[in-house]
Amino acid sequence: MSLYSVNAVQISQEGEIKAFKGVEVNARTRATVGTERVFSVAEILGAITHGDCFDLLFYTAGGPVSGGLLIPDGHGSVREERGGPERNIVDLRKF
Repeated sequence: MSLYSVNAVQISQEGEIKAFKGVEVNARTRATVGTERVFSVAEILGAITHGDCFDLLFYTAGGPVSGGLLIPDGHGSVREERGGPERNIVDLRKF
């Protein structure tokens, strides 16, 4: 099982989530393991099926803040497990 922190999202003009940018992190220390890369929604869904987790990471004036996990939405895409004000997928940086 691997843990990834995603910090940016690509959303089409129609509002469809296309991809995320993120990096694998150490589950205990949150230290980066490897380099940042782009994940398609299909890759994320497959990885979740195999036990990997994708944490949403938001950058605030006070520093980075976790915003919950990505989970399958049941319709071929993902949604946030625990969002909240300014802590949802649409609030991630765009690329």
